[in-house]
Amino acid sequence: MRKLLLAVVLGVSSASVLAATSMPSVGVVDVQKVFADSSMVKTQKNQLEASVKQKQAALKSDQARLGKLVDQYKRNQTVMSKSEKQKLQTQVTALQSQIYQKSQLYSQQLQNAQAVAMKSFLGKLESATQQVAEQKHLTLVLPKTGVIYASSGYDVTNAVESALNK
Repeated sequence: MRKLLLAVVLGVSSASVLAATSMPSVGVVDVQKVFADSSMVKTQKNQLEASVKQKQAALKSDQARLGKLVDQYKRNQTVMSKSEKQKLQTQVTALQSQIYQKSQLYSQQLQNAQAVAMKSFLGKLESATQQVAEQKHLTLVLPKTGVIYASSGYDVTNAVESALNK
């Protein structure tokens, strides 16, 4: 009888140990908060804004030049020869085309820079999250936006932010 009781007790305790070790430990991260607070993101945003301002200034300069040519045409068209009108119209058309092409190029460059910055951020976020998960022995880390409820003990956002900003 004692052997049977010992076997049952050992079986139950073994099952509970196995269940405890096989239970996944889960954490959640507020990705939006990490993104908003990230010094890396702020630096990249400032760099992009500086680049955009520089390119906007170049476009404004071209647009001012275009405005002057159009004003010159309107003001002098009645006294200009046919060849002078044609030459000025060609300049206006060429400058309009140039402004449009620059605008399209700058827009594409901005989109590419944003995509590269986002890819870089997500890679570093993944590394930081993995590092925190390993430190806290988590088997799964989910974005907080996809979780309906999690107690504050499962939130590893601050730890991920710290690891990311190292």
